[in-house]
Amino acid sequence: MAKKRLSYYGKDSKYILWVIFLGLVVLAFFLVRQYITALIGAVILTFLFYPVYKFINKYLKNKTISSILTTILILLIMIVPLILTFNSLLNESVKFFYNAPQINLGLIADKLSKYVGGTIDVNAYLKDLMNRLSVYVIQKTSDFLFSIPTLILGLFIMFFTMFYLFKEGDEISNKILNALSLKEHHKIKLYKNFGDTIYAVLYGVVLTAIVQGAIGTIGLWYFKVSSPITWGIVMTLLSMIPFLGAYFVWLPAAIIKISSGDFYNGFGLFLYGLLIVSTIDNIIRPKLIGRRAHIHPILVLIGIIGGLQVFGLIGMVIGPLILSILILFIETYLSEKNEVKG
Repeated sequence: MAKKRLSYYGKDSKYILWVIFLGLVVLAFFLVRQYITALIGAVILTFLFYPVYKFINKYLKNKTISSILTTILILLIMIVPLILTFNSLLNESVKFFYNAPQINLGLIADKLSKYVGGTIDVNAYLKDLMNRLSVYVIQKTSDFLFSIPTLILGLFIMFFTMFYLFKEGDEISNKILNALSLKEHHKIKLYKNFGDTIYAVLYGVVLTAIVQGAIGTIGLWYFKVSSPITWGIVMTLLSMIPFLGAYFVWLPAAIIKISSGDFYNGFGLFLYGLLIVSTIDNIIRPKLIGRRAHIHPILVLIGIIGGLQVFGLIGMVIGPLILSILILFIETYLSEKNEVKG
């Protein structure tokens, strides 16, 4: 009787442990959910700069010092360009909002009137749009200023996490692989494909868009488009989205130049955008990722849209990455299952 009662309580304790475990998982999620973006960012940056860490550690032979130096290097690489870009973006935005209401689009309005009929006051629409954009920008700027303490804390968590990921990265990855109930060759394949997938998203999508945006910004500046840095950043973001692209910026800019009588800059920008900006990605993407994993455009599109809603701007990187890794795990699981059946 005592033995039966013990067995009964043993079963109950098993369910109690599961309830406690799930409860702790839920509590842990609520504890870290505000900093999930920072933690994912730490993992991505660690993966990107891990070869740099290995190179430094090869000569120093000290994991702690190598981790500190690599983390400081990333901090300098990130913070300095961000400050310069933010300063330029602020100045360009002020210029743009000051000059935009003064732009005379009379020639375009006259041409549109011929097709639509009646008089179209494009300048009035533009001024109204600028007023709405000004209110939106002021509101977002105010929100950003209030969120600076949270951003600083998030950056601290991200760099603190990176330090330990560099230092203990090999041990952590080995523990994760050992915890997976997969055959050894599937673990090796999963590890390789995982690296290739991250590489394809970060270099094939993100870095390609940055290069395309930078080259586009040079063209906008040379052909005298106002606020080239602001529109260059917009071009970079659009270049990451399938079925959109940089031409959503340079093409309207070229048309406006041509319509206003500036034929040299207008046609020059059109040819520059068509022959250089819109083709450069087809040249550099294969060079960057070679024969590594190619991410399907549908995954990129859905990942970017969902990532923006969940994680904000950095979701343009995190979204496609999460979906691509999920597909990779599903493929590995199905491959393992088929081998067991065979």
